[in-house]
Amino acid sequence: LILGILCQYSSCKLLNINKSNQYRLVFKLLTIQVSFMTCITSIPQLPYQITTNKISNSYIASARNLPESSGSSGRLIGSLQALRPIYKFYDVSNFIINQLEQSLDLSIIRATLLDTFPANEKDFKKYFDEYSQDISYRQQYLDKNAFLVYYTKGFDGPNRKSIENNDESEILQTKQYGYRNEAWISFKDAIEEIDYLIESKTVDTSDLKNTVAVLRDSLNSYLSLAPDDQKKSLGL
Repeated sequence: LILGILCQYSSCKLLNINKSNQYRLVFKLLTIQVSFMTCITSIPQLPYQITTNKISNSYIASARNLPESSGSSGRLIGSLQALRPIYKFYDVSNFIINQLEQSLDLSIIRATLLDTFPANEKDFKKYFDEYSQDISYRQQYLDKNAFLVYYTKGFDGPNRKSIENNDESEILQTKQYGYRNEAWISFKDAIEEIDYLIESKTVDTSDLKNTVAVLRDSLNSYLSLAPDDQKKSLGL
């Protein structure tokens, strides 16, 4: 504010304005400056907080949180070789459902699950990611610039489609990752349910059957996304 007054006074001197008019002009400019600063400080605080790693506000676009890498090699994407382990998971989950109908020892079922499926989430998902479509550059851009994309409504230049429009490979990738995540959750729930049944010596396995059925169905849905020739090779 003080610097502004000095600058205004110096300007008057340079323009050879007489002293009485100098004071009058400086006073008017000072009044305008104070009014402007009052308006600025009276603006309400924006309804979000910017932190070092995110913008937190339910009204503002947030990052899409793409799945973290599971460490897959990326060399076998879409290959029959990478799909075979998923089919084995499906086959074993189908077998376990049949065994539960025969009231097989739960400890044997537990051992079968853990011998077939990786107990670690990252290792579990790695099997799926070896086959699944990789995350595209466009999806990475959307994830890193979600705030900008939201407020520009996906504008990507004149006469061009919105950048938010997915192509077929990205739609496939989204479905594959969704079924993968569902399979992991149901597998983890099945192990926890078995542990509970063994510890409590409960004989009702209906919840366990339902959980393993979800595991089987999610694996079946994942396999259904494969090309027809690959499904035929696996006997599906």
